Amino acid sequence: MYFDYFTVGSKQKVAFLLITTTLAAAWLYPFPSTQSGTTNRVAGGTPANHRYPQTSQNPHAVLLASARLHNASADKHLHRRARMDGLLRKVDDRLDAIMRPLYGPSHASNLLELPDGRLLLVWFTGGNEGEEGIRIVSSYLEPGSTQWTKPTSASFAEGRSNQNPVIFYHEPDKTVRLLHTSQVAYEGQGTADVRIVESNDGGATWGAPKVLFTENGAFVKNQLIQSKDGSEWLLPMYYTPDGFLGHETQYSVIKRSADGGRTWQEHVMQGTHGNCVQPTVVRLASGTLRAWFRSRAADYIYVSDSEDDGRTWSPPRKTALPNNNSGIQACRLSNGGIVMVFNNVQGPFSRYPLTVALSLDDGASWPYLRDLEPTKDAAARRAAGQVDLSAMGEFSYPSVIQTRDGGIHVSYTYNRESIRYAKITEDWIRDGHTVGLFRAPK
Repeated sequence: MYFDYFTVGSKQKVAFLLITTTLAAAWLYPFPSTQSGTTNRVAGGTPANHRYPQTSQNPHAVLLASARLHNASADKHLHRRARMDGLLRKVDDRLDAIMRPLYGPSHASNLLELPDGRLLLVWFTGGNEGEEGIRIVSSYLEPGSTQWTKPTSASFAEGRSNQNPVIFYHEPDKTVRLLHTSQVAYEGQGTADVRIVESNDGGATWGAPKVLFTENGAFVKNQLIQSKDGSEWLLPMYYTPDGFLGHETQYSVIKRSADGGRTWQEHVMQGTHGNCVQPTVVRLASGTLRAWFRSRAADYIYVSDSEDDGRTWSPPRKTALPNNNSGIQACRLSNGGIVMVFNNVQGPFSRYPLTVALSLDDGASWPYLRDLEPTKDAAARRAAGQVDLSAMGEFSYPSVIQTRDGGIHVSYTYNRESIRYAKITEDWIRDGHTVGLFRAPK
């Protein structure tokens, strides 16, 4: 989730006002620049004492922009350049589309390949996160089609804010299931529960939402996976019982169901309390479950392993990849490689750049990285000393899957205005580079 004034309680609103006042002061009275954004790098590709992407702009402008106090002129240029019509285009050597934002600001997408080859995409939209009227919508891309369908409403509740949709397909009953968080509007994340919606026609229409988990602050974000023998559902979740800023009481769990979601057991992911949330879980070739976490400390992505199919977990440990207290997602490829999509930056106020990394050793190293944002053209303008308007926006909360044809598909929040989709390949990742914080050793 991303901080929004309306999602928190009174004490947290005071803290937010103090933070934004401090940032505004930093903008009005900036610190002296040092070496035009250069930095010293240490072994492994991580720079020392550097907490924002290299940029010719004043770094405080990036912080302010990423806190959604956008520069109006930058927004104007971004909107004029972007064609938000769901039409597939060739951008930066990849297939690319920006969804139609019919209901307003959009965030937190999730992708799924259906048995008939369609791609299904869901996200939440309708206003500022935590406000009334936020709904889940869906769109799909037919095989051979060049345009995503017009988004349709999948789940809405009066007086609530529906967020963070997760979708999966259950083969025995040919049903798509959509899980999402729903919180009381304007009352904060501590009021959230998790709801479920079903579709019997591949996401074209949806049934009535039902409450699934009632624990205070219950949240989903990343994909459900199967148990090792395929008989159970394993759902990564996390809790924010005291709201977004109540980090000390937040933690992650695995929910397990052996009866198609009618009943659930819960396994706490040990060592996650106070920092590690939004687990994204993959199964390695060895059978081990590996989970990576968003860090509330906005420092690094953390990782943990389970050797007993998600019942117990090793203490989370830091990886080399940075994190900015924003969402991540990983996917294991058919050849055993792992792709991770994340914001290649530290600190809580920037969600730029958005990078995809490729590992060939189960995440022990990440030798190949390429930015989804900025695109190649934006990076070239940046290298030439021109203003990179994309750095004024937010590109975050990715979803990544591999389809049966081997294609890698990514969706992500595009400047909070819409959802952007990209189809890439492993070679595309290998052929690129990043302007972000972590760079693979040469």
